[in-house]
Amino acid sequence: MKRIAQEWYESEQAAKILVEWKGGARQGGKGIAQLAKEFEVPHSRIKRLIQLHKVLGEETTATVQHDRETGRLQAEIRVLKRNYSEAIKLHNLQKAILGVCQDTITAMPAVKVPKLITPKQALFVEEAALMLSDIHGGEEISEEETLIFGRYNWDIMRHRLHHIAERTVFWTQQALPNYRFQKLHLFMLGDMIPGDIHLDTVKASPGNVIEWTLGTACVVAQMIGQLAAVFPKIEIEAVIGNHPRLSKKPVAKERYVNWDYVCYKVISLILANQSNIKWHIPRSFWIIKAIGEKKYLALHGDDIRSWMNIPYYGIDRAVARLTELFASKGDFIHYVLMAHFHNTGILDKVVGQKIINGSVCGPNEFSLGKFMSSEPKQILFGVHPRRGKTWLLDIDLLNAPEPKVPVYKYELMGQGEQLLEVARALA
Repeated sequence: MKRIAQEWYESEQAAKILVEWKGGARQGGKGIAQLAKEFEVPHSRIKRLIQLHKVLGEETTATVQHDRETGRLQAEIRVLKRNYSEAIKLHNLQKAILGVCQDTITAMPAVKVPKLITPKQALFVEEAALMLSDIHGGEEISEEETLIFGRYNWDIMRHRLHHIAERTVFWTQQALPNYRFQKLHLFMLGDMIPGDIHLDTVKASPGNVIEWTLGTACVVAQMIGQLAAVFPKIEIEAVIGNHPRLSKKPVAKERYVNWDYVCYKVISLILANQSNIKWHIPRSFWIIKAIGEKKYLALHGDDIRSWMNIPYYGIDRAVARLTELFASKGDFIHYVLMAHFHNTGILDKVVGQKIINGSVCGPNEFSLGKFMSSEPKQILFGVHPRRGKTWLLDIDLLNAPEPKVPVYKYELMGQGEQLLEVARALA
Protein backbone atom coordinates (compact mmCIF):
# COMPACT_ATOMS: atom_id res chain seq x y z
CA MET A 1 0.00 0.00 0.00
CA LYS A 2 2.83 2.35 0.92
CA ARG A 3 4.55 1.48 -2.34
CA ILE A 4 1.40 2.36 -4.28
CA ALA A 5 1.11 5.66 -2.42
CA GLN A 6 4.78 6.45 -3.09
CA GLU A 7 4.35 5.74 -6.78
CA TRP A 8 1.27 7.96 -6.85
CA TYR A 9 3.27 10.98 -5.60
CA GLU A 10 5.37 10.63 -8.77
CA SER A 11 2.39 10.00 -11.07
CA GLU A 12 0.94 12.19 -13.81
CA GLN A 13 -2.21 12.76 -11.71
CA ALA A 14 -0.12 14.14 -8.82
CA ALA A 15 1.67 16.43 -11.24
CA LYS A 16 -1.65 17.76 -12.55
CA ILE A 17 -2.92 18.36 -9.02
CA LEU A 18 0.21 20.40 -8.23
CA VAL A 19 -0.28 22.45 -11.39
CA GLU A 20 -3.91 23.14 -10.47
CA TRP A 21 -2.96 23.91 -6.88
CA LYS A 22 -0.23 26.38 -7.92
CA GLY A 23 -2.57 28.10 -10.35
CA GLY A 24 -5.30 28.22 -7.74
CA ALA A 25 -2.95 29.56 -5.10
CA ARG A 26 -1.93 32.41 -7.37
CA GLN A 27 -5.52 33.24 -8.30
CA GLY A 28 -7.03 32.61 -4.87
CA GLY A 29 -8.96 29.62 -6.32
CA LYS A 30 -8.83 25.84 -5.90
CA GLY A 31 -8.03 24.62 -2.43
CA ILE A 32 -7.38 21.13 -1.09
CA ALA A 33 -11.09 20.29 -0.72
CA GLN A 34 -11.92 21.28 -4.29
CA LEU A 35 -8.92 19.37 -5.68
CA ALA A 36 -9.85 16.24 -3.68
CA LYS A 37 -13.38 16.34 -5.07
CA GLU A 38 -12.29 17.07 -8.65
CA PHE A 39 -9.60 14.35 -8.82
CA GLU A 40 -11.38 11.94 -6.41
CA VAL A 41 -8.35 11.70 -4.14
CA PRO A 42 -8.35 11.77 -0.32
CA HIS A 43 -7.76 15.13 1.35
CA SER A 44 -4.84 13.73 3.36
CA ARG A 45 -3.00 12.55 0.26
CA ILE A 46 -3.27 15.94 -1.46
CA LYS A 47 -2.19 17.68 1.73
CA ARG A 48 0.82 15.35 1.96
CA LEU A 49 1.64 15.97 -1.72
CA ILE A 50 1.72 19.73 -1.17
CA GLN A 51 3.91 19.37 1.94
CA LEU A 52 6.40 17.18 0.06
CA HIS A 53 6.48 19.66 -2.80
CA LYS A 54 7.29 22.55 -0.45
CA VAL A 55 10.07 20.64 1.32
CA LEU A 56 11.64 19.50 -1.94
CA GLY A 57 11.33 23.01 -3.33
CA GLU A 58 13.18 24.50 -0.36
CA GLU A 59 15.88 21.84 -0.58
CA THR A 60 16.26 22.46 -4.31
CA THR A 61 16.51 26.22 -3.78
CA ALA A 62 19.12 25.74 -1.04
CA THR A 63 21.08 23.36 -3.28
CA VAL A 64 21.01 25.81 -6.18
CA GLN A 65 22.15 28.66 -3.93
CA HIS A 66 24.92 26.49 -2.52
CA ASP A 67 26.05 25.49 -6.01
CA ARG A 68 26.04 29.11 -7.14
CA GLU A 69 28.08 30.22 -4.12
CA THR A 70 30.50 27.33 -4.64
CA GLY A 71 30.89 28.29 -8.30
CA ARG A 72 31.52 31.92 -7.40
CA LEU A 73 34.15 30.99 -4.80
CA GLN A 74 35.84 28.60 -7.22
CA ALA A 75 36.00 31.38 -9.84
CA GLU A 76 37.53 33.75 -7.26
CA ILE A 77 40.08 31.11 -6.30
CA ARG A 78 41.04 30.66 -9.96
CA VAL A 79 41.51 34.42 -10.36
CA LEU A 80 43.56 34.64 -7.15
CA LYS A 81 45.73 31.71 -8.23
CA ARG A 82 46.29 33.33 -11.62
CA ASN A 83 47.14 36.70 -10.04
CA TYR A 84 49.44 35.03 -7.50
CA SER A 85 51.24 33.11 -10.24
CA GLU A 86 51.61 36.31 -12.26
CA ALA A 87 52.93 38.21 -9.22
CA ILE A 88 55.46 35.47 -8.46
CA LYS A 89 56.53 35.43 -12.10
CA LEU A 90 57.05 39.21 -12.21
CA HIS A 91 58.84 39.25 -8.85
CA ASN A 92 61.19 36.50 -10.02
CA LEU A 93 61.80 38.31 -13.32
CA GLN A 94 62.88 41.48 -11.53
CA LYS A 95 65.05 39.48 -9.15
CA ALA A 96 66.71 37.69 -12.08
CA ILE A 97 67.37 40.95 -13.93
CA LEU A 98 68.96 42.57 -10.88
CA GLY A 99 71.04 39.46 -10.28
CA VAL A 100 72.38 39.39 -13.84
CA CYS A 101 73.08 43.13 -13.78
CA GLN A 102 74.94 42.86 -10.48
CA ASP A 103 77.13 40.09 -11.89
CA THR A 104 77.66 41.77 -15.26
CA ILE A 105 77.84 45.55 -14.90
CA THR A 106 81.22 47.12 -14.23
CA ALA A 107 81.16 50.38 -12.29
CA MET A 108 82.45 53.41 -14.17
CA PRO A 109 85.63 55.07 -12.86
CA ALA A 110 84.94 57.63 -10.15
CA VAL A 111 85.26 61.29 -11.04
CA LYS A 112 87.31 63.48 -8.75
CA VAL A 113 85.26 64.62 -5.78
CA PRO A 114 85.52 68.38 -5.16
CA LYS A 115 86.75 69.40 -1.74
CA LEU A 116 84.21 70.45 0.85
CA ILE A 117 85.37 74.00 1.62
CA THR A 118 83.86 76.14 4.32
CA PRO A 119 82.92 79.35 2.49
CA LYS A 120 84.34 82.54 3.97
CA GLN A 121 83.10 85.19 1.57
CA ALA A 122 79.76 83.68 0.49
CA LEU A 123 76.74 85.60 1.72
CA PHE A 124 74.44 82.59 1.47
CA VAL A 125 75.21 78.95 2.15
CA GLU A 126 72.48 76.66 0.86
CA GLU A 127 71.88 73.26 -0.65
CA ALA A 128 70.45 72.64 -4.12
CA ALA A 129 67.58 70.31 -4.99
CA LEU A 130 66.93 68.93 -8.47
CA MET A 131 63.71 67.14 -9.42
CA LEU A 132 64.11 64.53 -12.17
CA SER A 133 61.11 62.64 -13.51
CA ASP A 134 59.09 61.44 -16.49
CA ILE A 135 62.08 60.81 -18.73
CA HIS A 136 60.28 58.02 -20.63
CA GLY A 137 63.61 56.77 -21.94
CA GLY A 138 63.09 54.61 -25.02
CA GLU A 139 59.79 56.17 -26.06
CA GLU A 140 59.73 57.59 -29.56
CA ILE A 141 57.37 60.50 -30.26
CA SER A 142 56.77 61.27 -33.91
CA GLU A 143 57.14 64.88 -35.02
CA GLU A 144 55.00 64.08 -38.06
CA GLU A 145 52.17 62.50 -36.06
CA THR A 146 52.08 65.35 -33.54
CA LEU A 147 52.35 68.15 -36.13
CA ILE A 148 55.72 69.28 -34.66
CA PHE A 149 54.27 69.66 -31.14
CA GLY A 150 56.07 66.53 -29.96
CA ARG A 151 59.48 65.15 -30.84
CA TYR A 152 61.43 62.64 -28.79
CA ASN A 153 63.89 59.78 -29.17
CA TRP A 154 67.10 58.45 -27.64
CA ASP A 155 69.24 61.31 -28.98
CA ILE A 156 66.86 64.03 -27.80
CA MET A 157 66.68 62.38 -24.39
CA ARG A 158 70.48 62.47 -24.11
CA HIS A 159 70.61 66.12 -25.21
CA ARG A 160 67.99 67.13 -22.64
CA LEU A 161 69.56 65.23 -19.75
CA HIS A 162 72.91 66.81 -20.54
CA HIS A 163 71.22 70.23 -20.65
CA ILE A 164 69.72 69.59 -17.19
CA ALA A 165 73.19 68.89 -15.81
CA GLU A 166 74.68 71.93 -17.56
CA ARG A 167 71.96 74.30 -16.30
CA THR A 168 72.24 72.91 -12.77
CA VAL A 169 75.98 73.54 -12.76
CA PHE A 170 75.56 77.00 -14.31
CA TRP A 171 72.97 78.23 -11.82
CA THR A 172 74.64 76.84 -8.73
CA GLN A 173 78.26 77.57 -9.61
CA GLN A 174 78.20 80.67 -11.84
CA ALA A 175 74.91 82.57 -11.95
CA LEU A 176 74.68 83.01 -8.17
CA PRO A 177 78.17 84.19 -7.15
CA ASN A 178 77.13 85.05 -3.58
CA TYR A 179 75.83 81.54 -2.94
CA ARG A 180 77.71 78.37 -2.07
CA PHE A 181 76.09 74.97 -2.59
CA GLN A 182 77.89 72.16 -0.82
CA LYS A 183 75.29 69.48 -1.46
CA LEU A 184 72.83 68.47 -4.18
CA HIS A 185 69.62 66.62 -3.35
CA LEU A 186 68.42 64.69 -6.39
CA PHE A 187 64.77 63.66 -6.21
CA MET A 188 64.11 61.00 -8.83
CA LEU A 189 60.32 60.86 -8.99
CA GLY A 190 59.59 57.98 -11.34
CA ASP A 191 58.62 57.15 -14.92
CA MET A 192 62.23 56.88 -16.00
CA ILE A 193 60.95 54.70 -18.85
CA PRO A 194 57.51 54.39 -20.50
CA GLY A 195 57.14 50.72 -19.57
CA ASP A 196 55.29 48.16 -21.66
CA ILE A 197 51.77 48.37 -20.20
CA HIS A 198 50.56 50.41 -23.19
CA LEU A 199 50.64 48.51 -26.47
CA ASP A 200 50.87 51.59 -28.70
CA THR A 201 54.07 52.74 -26.94
CA VAL A 202 55.63 49.31 -27.37
CA LYS A 203 54.71 49.17 -31.07
CA ALA A 204 55.92 52.70 -31.86
CA SER A 205 59.21 52.60 -29.92
CA PRO A 206 62.25 50.58 -31.04
CA GLY A 207 63.74 47.98 -28.70
CA ASN A 208 62.17 46.40 -25.65
CA VAL A 209 61.52 47.42 -22.07
CA ILE A 210 64.77 45.87 -20.80
CA GLU A 211 66.83 47.78 -23.35
CA TRP A 212 65.00 50.98 -22.41
CA THR A 213 65.69 50.39 -18.72
CA LEU A 214 69.38 49.64 -19.13
CA GLY A 215 69.91 52.33 -21.76
CA THR A 216 68.25 54.99 -19.63
CA ALA A 217 70.24 53.87 -16.59
CA CYS A 218 73.46 54.16 -18.58
CA VAL A 219 72.69 57.73 -19.70
CA VAL A 220 71.35 58.98 -16.35
CA ALA A 221 74.46 57.55 -14.64
CA GLN A 222 76.63 59.78 -16.84
CA MET A 223 74.49 62.78 -15.99
CA ILE A 224 74.83 62.13 -12.25
CA GLY A 225 78.55 61.53 -12.72
CA GLN A 226 78.86 64.98 -14.28
CA LEU A 227 77.13 66.52 -11.26
CA ALA A 228 79.28 64.48 -8.86
CA ALA A 229 82.35 66.27 -10.22
CA VAL A 230 80.87 69.61 -9.07
CA PHE A 231 79.04 68.93 -5.81
CA PRO A 232 81.04 67.58 -2.83
CA LYS A 233 77.97 65.60 -1.74
CA ILE A 234 74.97 64.23 -3.61
CA GLU A 235 72.05 62.53 -1.89
CA ILE A 236 69.55 60.71 -4.10
CA GLU A 237 65.98 59.81 -3.19
CA ALA A 238 64.39 57.56 -5.83
CA VAL A 239 60.71 56.57 -5.90
CA ILE A 240 58.83 54.59 -8.53
CA GLY A 241 56.31 55.81 -11.10
CA ASN A 242 53.28 54.14 -12.63
CA HIS A 243 54.23 53.60 -16.28
CA PRO A 244 57.10 51.17 -15.58
CA ARG A 245 55.07 48.79 -13.40
CA LEU A 246 55.34 45.18 -14.52
CA SER A 247 51.64 44.36 -14.07
CA LYS A 248 49.02 45.63 -16.50
CA LYS A 249 46.73 46.82 -13.72
CA PRO A 250 47.76 48.98 -10.73
CA VAL A 251 48.60 47.00 -7.60
CA ALA A 252 48.81 47.86 -3.91
CA LYS A 253 51.26 45.16 -2.82
CA GLU A 254 54.90 45.03 -3.95
CA ARG A 255 54.69 48.20 -6.02
CA TYR A 256 58.48 48.22 -6.15
CA VAL A 257 58.25 45.36 -8.68
CA ASN A 258 58.72 48.06 -11.26
CA TRP A 259 61.22 48.91 -14.01
CA ASP A 260 61.99 52.22 -12.26
CA TYR A 261 63.27 50.22 -9.30
CA VAL A 262 65.48 48.17 -11.64
CA CYS A 263 66.69 51.33 -13.38
CA TYR A 264 67.69 52.97 -10.08
CA LYS A 265 69.53 49.85 -8.94
CA VAL A 266 71.44 49.67 -12.23
CA ILE A 267 72.41 53.35 -12.00
CA SER A 268 73.69 52.77 -8.46
CA LEU A 269 75.76 49.81 -9.71
CA ILE A 270 77.31 51.93 -12.47
CA LEU A 271 78.12 54.67 -9.93
CA ALA A 272 79.27 52.28 -7.20
CA ASN A 273 82.79 53.78 -7.16
CA GLN A 274 81.53 57.33 -6.62
CA SER A 275 82.12 57.96 -2.92
CA ASN A 276 80.27 61.28 -2.71
CA ILE A 277 76.91 59.82 -3.76
CA LYS A 278 74.47 58.47 -1.20
CA TRP A 279 71.49 56.46 -2.45
CA HIS A 280 68.09 55.80 -0.92
CA ILE A 281 65.89 53.53 -3.06
CA PRO A 282 62.92 52.55 -0.89
CA ARG A 283 60.45 49.79 -1.61
CA SER A 284 57.67 52.17 -0.62
CA PHE A 285 56.18 54.46 -3.27
CA TRP A 286 56.93 57.59 -1.21
CA ILE A 287 59.69 58.88 0.99
CA ILE A 288 60.27 61.61 3.58
CA LYS A 289 63.51 63.56 3.41
CA ALA A 290 64.67 65.98 6.10
CA ILE A 291 66.76 68.88 4.81
CA GLY A 292 67.74 71.16 7.64
CA GLU A 293 64.67 71.93 9.74
CA LYS A 294 62.15 71.16 6.98
CA LYS A 295 60.71 67.85 5.80
CA TYR A 296 60.00 66.96 2.18
CA LEU A 297 57.61 64.26 1.06
CA ALA A 298 58.48 62.87 -2.38
CA LEU A 299 56.18 60.68 -4.45
CA HIS A 300 55.27 60.21 -8.10
CA GLY A 301 51.65 61.32 -7.73
CA ASP A 302 49.80 58.74 -9.83
CA ASP A 303 47.47 57.92 -6.92
CA ILE A 304 45.88 61.35 -7.41
CA ARG A 305 43.27 61.13 -10.15
CA SER A 306 43.55 63.56 -13.04
CA TRP A 307 42.60 64.02 -16.65
CA MET A 308 45.65 65.18 -18.55
CA ASN A 309 46.22 68.24 -16.37
CA ILE A 310 47.14 69.24 -12.82
CA PRO A 311 44.18 68.36 -10.57
CA TYR A 312 44.54 71.21 -8.09
CA TYR A 313 41.63 70.20 -5.86
CA GLY A 314 42.66 66.55 -5.98
CA ILE A 315 46.19 67.47 -4.92
CA ASP A 316 44.87 69.67 -2.11
CA ARG A 317 42.74 66.82 -0.76
CA ALA A 318 45.52 64.26 -1.09
CA VAL A 319 48.13 66.47 0.58
CA ALA A 320 45.73 67.29 3.42
CA ARG A 321 45.21 63.59 4.05
CA LEU A 322 48.93 62.85 3.76
CA THR A 323 49.76 65.66 6.18
CA GLU A 324 47.28 64.28 8.69
CA LEU A 325 48.55 60.74 8.14
CA PHE A 326 52.19 61.58 8.79
CA ALA A 327 51.31 63.95 11.64
CA SER A 328 49.84 60.96 13.45
CA LYS A 329 53.37 59.50 13.45
CA GLY A 330 54.99 62.74 14.56
CA ASP A 331 56.17 63.87 11.10
CA PHE A 332 55.10 67.31 9.91
CA ILE A 333 55.37 67.70 6.14
CA HIS A 334 56.45 71.15 4.93
CA TYR A 335 56.94 70.44 1.21
CA VAL A 336 55.42 67.85 -1.11
CA LEU A 337 57.35 67.02 -4.29
CA MET A 338 55.56 65.15 -7.05
CA ALA A 339 55.56 64.56 -10.80
CA HIS A 340 53.28 62.45 -13.07
CA PHE A 341 51.19 65.27 -14.59
CA HIS A 342 53.86 66.46 -17.08
CA ASN A 343 53.12 70.06 -16.03
CA THR A 344 55.12 72.21 -13.64
CA GLY A 345 53.26 73.95 -10.86
CA ILE A 346 53.52 75.38 -7.35
CA LEU A 347 50.65 75.32 -4.87
CA ASP A 348 50.88 76.97 -1.47
CA LYS A 349 50.22 75.11 1.77
CA VAL A 350 49.48 76.68 5.13
CA VAL A 351 53.14 75.97 5.84
CA GLY A 352 55.32 75.16 2.84
CA GLN A 353 54.38 74.32 -0.74
CA LYS A 354 53.41 71.59 -3.16
CA ILE A 355 55.93 71.53 -6.02
CA ILE A 356 55.00 69.65 -9.20
CA ASN A 357 57.68 68.68 -11.70
CA GLY A 358 57.31 68.58 -15.47
CA SER A 359 58.59 65.99 -17.93
CA VAL A 360 61.67 65.37 -20.03
CA CYS A 361 59.78 63.84 -22.96
CA GLY A 362 57.19 66.59 -23.48
CA PRO A 363 53.80 66.08 -25.19
CA ASN A 364 53.13 62.80 -26.99
CA GLU A 365 50.46 61.43 -29.30
CA PHE A 366 48.19 60.50 -26.39
CA SER A 367 48.22 63.87 -24.62
CA LEU A 368 47.79 65.77 -27.88
CA GLY A 369 44.88 63.49 -28.74
CA LYS A 370 43.23 64.92 -25.61
CA PHE A 371 44.13 68.46 -26.81
CA MET A 372 46.66 68.86 -24.00
CA SER A 373 50.28 69.90 -24.33
CA SER A 374 53.04 71.18 -22.07
CA GLU A 375 56.67 72.03 -22.68
CA PRO A 376 59.29 69.68 -21.26
CA LYS A 377 60.73 71.14 -18.06
CA GLN A 378 62.45 70.06 -14.85
CA ILE A 379 62.70 71.98 -11.59
CA LEU A 380 65.77 73.16 -9.68
CA PHE A 381 65.46 75.00 -6.37
CA GLY A 382 67.55 76.21 -3.46
CA VAL A 383 67.13 75.08 0.13
CA HIS A 384 68.06 77.04 3.24
CA PRO A 385 68.62 74.81 6.30
CA ARG A 386 66.22 76.85 8.43
CA ARG A 387 63.85 78.62 6.02
CA GLY A 388 63.37 75.81 3.52
CA LYS A 389 62.92 76.54 -0.20
CA THR A 390 64.29 79.97 -1.12
CA TRP A 391 64.31 80.16 -4.91
CA LEU A 392 63.08 78.00 -7.78
CA LEU A 393 63.50 77.91 -11.54
CA ASP A 394 62.30 75.82 -14.46
CA ILE A 395 64.95 74.23 -16.63
CA ASP A 396 63.52 74.62 -20.14
CA LEU A 397 64.26 71.53 -22.23
CA LEU A 398 62.36 72.39 -25.40
CA ASN A 399 65.22 74.57 -26.60
CA ALA A 400 68.04 72.40 -25.26
CA PRO A 401 71.10 72.44 -27.56
CA GLU A 402 71.29 69.41 -29.85
CA PRO A 403 74.86 68.80 -31.02
CA LYS A 404 75.32 66.32 -33.85
CA VAL A 405 76.94 63.86 -31.49
CA PRO A 406 75.27 63.53 -28.06
CA VAL A 407 77.63 64.11 -25.15
CA TYR A 408 76.38 61.07 -23.22
CA LYS A 409 77.19 57.72 -24.80
CA TYR A 410 75.83 54.24 -24.52
CA GLU A 411 79.34 52.83 -24.81
CA LEU A 412 80.20 53.59 -21.21
CA MET A 413 83.66 52.01 -20.74
CA GLY A 414 82.76 49.65 -23.57
CA GLN A 415 79.80 48.67 -21.44
CA GLY A 416 77.12 49.53 -23.99
CA GLU A 417 77.42 46.21 -25.82
CA GLN A 418 77.61 44.43 -22.49
CA LEU A 419 74.33 46.01 -21.41
CA LEU A 420 72.73 45.06 -24.71
CA GLU A 421 73.84 41.46 -24.20
CA VAL A 422 72.15 41.51 -20.80
CA ALA A 423 69.01 42.91 -22.42
CA ARG A 424 68.98 40.24 -25.14
CA ALA A 425 69.56 37.47 -22.61
CA LEU A 426 66.65 38.60 -20.46
CA ALA A 427 64.21 39.64 -23.20
